[in-house]
Amino acid sequence: MVATGLQDRSRSPRKTDDAKIIDGRRIAAALCDDVKAATTELQAKYGVTPGLAIIEVGNHSFGQLIDCLRPEKADEQKINLSNFAELKAKMAERCGMHAQILRFSETVQQSRLLKIISDLMADASIHGIVVELPLPQHLNEVEILQAIGPAKDVDGLSFSNLGRVLAAGGYKFGAEPESRPTVPMGVMELLLRSHVDLHSKHAVVLGRSSTVGAPLAALLTAHDCTVTTCHSQTANLQEHIRQADILVSCAGRPGLVRGEWIKPGAVVIDVGMNVVPDAQRGQRIVGDVCFQEALSKVSKITPVPGGVGQISFAILMRNVLNLARHSVSLTRLGIGPSGHEMFRCADVLRFPDIGLKVPRVLLPRKGLDLTKWCVIACDQYTSQPQYWKDVKGSVGDSPSTLNLIFPEVYLGDAKANQQIIRGIRDKMHEYDRDRILVPQHPGFVLIDRKTPHVASRKGLLVALDLDMYSFAKGSQSLIRPTEKTIPERLPPRIAIREQSPLELPHILVLIDDPKRTVIEPLFNRCGDFPKLYDFELMKGSGLLKGFHVAQSDAVEGVVQALRALASREAFEERYGASKDQEVILFPVGDGNHSLATAKQCWENLKRKGADPEDHPARHALVELVNIHDEGMTFEPIHRLVFNVDVEKALVEFQQKLMDLGWGPVTILKGASLSTVSDKPGCHYIEFRSKQSSGVIAVHGAKLVLEVATLTTWLDPFLAANPKASVDYVHGEEVISEKTAEDGTLAFLLPIMDKNDLVKTVVREGVLPRKTFSMGAADEKRFYFECQRIAVSSPRDLARAWFEPGPSMMEWRAACTAVTVPKKDDHPRDRVWILGGVNERSERLRTTEWLDVVPLERRMPRSQDFAGLAPAQEATAVEAPPEGEPAEGEKQEGAEASKDEDTGEAADAADGTDNADAADADDPEESLPTKEEPTEVSQTEAAGTSINETFQPGPPLTSARSGLAAVRLSDTVVLVAGGVGADGEALDTTEFYDFDGRKEEMQEGPLLSWGCDRQFGFSYFAASRAA
Repeated sequence: MVATGLQDRSRSPRKTDDAKIIDGRRIAAALCDDVKAATTELQAKYGVTPGLAIIEVGNHSFGQLIDCLRPEKADEQKINLSNFAELKAKMAERCGMHAQILRFSETVQQSRLLKIISDLMADASIHGIVVELPLPQHLNEVEILQAIGPAKDVDGLSFSNLGRVLAAGGYKFGAEPESRPTVPMGVMELLLRSHVDLHSKHAVVLGRSSTVGAPLAALLTAHDCTVTTCHSQTANLQEHIRQADILVSCAGRPGLVRGEWIKPGAVVIDVGMNVVPDAQRGQRIVGDVCFQEALSKVSKITPVPGGVGQISFAILMRNVLNLARHSVSLTRLGIGPSGHEMFRCADVLRFPDIGLKVPRVLLPRKGLDLTKWCVIACDQYTSQPQYWKDVKGSVGDSPSTLNLIFPEVYLGDAKANQQIIRGIRDKMHEYDRDRILVPQHPGFVLIDRKTPHVASRKGLLVALDLDMYSFAKGSQSLIRPTEKTIPERLPPRIAIREQSPLELPHILVLIDDPKRTVIEPLFNRCGDFPKLYDFELMKGSGLLKGFHVAQSDAVEGVVQALRALASREAFEERYGASKDQEVILFPVGDGNHSLATAKQCWENLKRKGADPEDHPARHALVELVNIHDEGMTFEPIHRLVFNVDVEKALVEFQQKLMDLGWGPVTILKGASLSTVSDKPGCHYIEFRSKQSSGVIAVHGAKLVLEVATLTTWLDPFLAANPKASVDYVHGEEVISEKTAEDGTLAFLLPIMDKNDLVKTVVREGVLPRKTFSMGAADEKRFYFECQRIAVSSPRDLARAWFEPGPSMMEWRAACTAVTVPKKDDHPRDRVWILGGVNERSERLRTTEWLDVVPLERRMPRSQDFAGLAPAQEATAVEAPPEGEPAEGEKQEGAEASKDEDTGEAADAADGTDNADAADADDPEESLPTKEEPTEVSQTEAAGTSINETFQPGPPLTSARSGLAAVRLSDTVVLVAGGVGADGEALDTTEFYDFDGRKEEMQEGPLLSWGCDRQFGFSYFAASRAA
């Protein structure tokens, strides 16, 4: 008997409340228009026409159920007019694709179908293959469907594609399917294009099939729904349905869901398409839901027909298009990490010739307080702990990047630092687990930053290729440091970053774009880009706005402008470069050591076997800023020299430059930078002390910048006078205070001409340390956007974490191992290796163990620590082994507190900023790493590791291999089963008691089962015996 709700035939949206009807035909038509336009573009730009092959076995006359390109046509048509295969081919042709139907009789052999599929897989003109279901009973449906490789599986039914959909809805980075099942994707398309809010909603899915119900539940879960899946064995079905904010029925049972069961205001998606008898027409199509009964209760509902059927065919066409695009390494349409929104990103995301990538950033989810989330770079306000105390009080328990960074003001002893670093790592995983950070579609972020000093500073967040960056001395890389990199500062940062799943960038990279061709044109069309955020920064630090730049034309405009800046002709003309000098496109302005840390971590990963093409750590997230932007300010960094004879130092300065032939050099007593007349080619450096002040005028300077001229004398002077020291300061307040003391000499530098920066790097190499600062502290970049840098596959995880261990005393295979915890009389954990077979195929009785002890990590001596007291020196350690956090060190002196080189979330806790002595002697810029030990000066326990050598253990009572071992208690280990000396399967057991009562193995009970002379049974035998 047909349910009452099925007698209602007034199901057309034209006869009901249109506001409640989700018109699948209209949405499908709009989607097909998008697919057709994209197909035409693909043909015009890349010469590729998507191709679809449809395999039909037998007669599949299911009826004219849809015609999504002609929504005005009536639904009620003769059942026998056409079939799905013809509909798909017709729709493909309307979308600009080519399609072919391969028809076979019901008696076709499976081998023939498999051969046809194999040929289609090798056909470059075919991008999608679909098999019409069901197949005749003599054919193996699973084998035939799985013969279609994921790259051409347009229905998304291969095990590979279905399995990847179940992994976070198919949005997990590195685990995206080639295509997704059409019906679940169609449901999501209807929900999202109808603006149904999915976050935190309770969704009930009726049906658990592997092709519709299960993947649909995974997709809804990925969009933050709480999902209940009901099926034929579910008890109290009505109660589950009554709790549903979103109800999706794909049960295939007409009239299953009655209107009175539905929660008021719920959204109902009816996937069922059931043929039922009809008194007037003989047959008609209905869904699982009693439509008219439900209409008065729901907020939105899909009709049948006219709902899901239409959109699923349109999704099939988009799948064909995306597979064709993927075949030529182009991005997919309508698929992104945030869902199925009407989204179109650039065709290509990587531009290797200029080292650029369109990033996939993570942003805090909606509803969070962005002012509390966004925090200044961790190396600012190091001498003002009250600033960070206020920030911590303001943030409270709210999610914040404060919990993901290590403000240097909190640097303490090694143990405290280690605890903080572990907390940072755990908090990153917690934010990832709790979806605090939401992945965005691939795109640049256009940034408008207002500071207390400038109305606007324009930037563009991009990802740069670390393979095109080098901080080595004399680097000629496209991405190049502007200041010297101090290698000794990197290992602790590396140790922290290697454990971090996220990267929080604060790096500012410059572009020399006087004609304003890269960033500024994007601001002229700001209204075209979706706004990502707009909020005030904490503590009066200004305002931050971000816009999502993902459109193809906008991305291509940026790329073309950067390519023009990177052209050889423009490079030589702009800087007067010689033929042997390589092009520089991206000079690093701020965060040089952070980028060097990212580079070295990437090199370490490559050595361990990480995928050099697709690993997320290959590209670093940075903000591009035009040097010529009106909001970009370059503040000079002045020098304070302590414990010097002022007059003698000035005379030596003058004489040094005269000896170099840079004269005449005159000292203008009483003058200042504001009073001297600037002459071309002449350098003016102001000096101040308690006794005198004035300006040193260098009339024959051979270098571009005044700071380089000063450093030519100052670095050798400091090296020759160990009692003298230097500090780097901003502004004149500190200078006035310090020069009131005897023996202090200040050098004040003029503001650097923006046009001289890159020119100096090209002609003279990297600038002296502390040449300039990009604004005051509150103008620095705040931590806000994130990027995932963790490895994304089990293979990469293994290669990144495992390192060679010590060799065993005896070669053995088919052995086993068990851990034994420490005891009072043996206060160390042990790993016990038992039995096995040697290289002569002899079963072994011998055992050996390895003590787990604190392993001393050794630190290379650098000039950073020359002159420090031992108690201070002992707090610094080299990078620990993989998986162990680094221990930071105390900063020393005023220089450390005022160091302006910024740090990031994964490298902030090193505390090695006082590297002036090392800087002065210009050490080779080769990075010390764990694999490259240097001279040892100090050791300290830095975590638990294994000892370096195995030790002999008690022999077994029987020689055996393939054995198993289990720990029955903290002291007793049971050994069971295995293969004996003559190849016999053993049913004996033995045990060892580590409590010290006996020194040899003892016989245990016989096994009562499992001895079938096969390898591999022993583990279960031991478990049973235990």
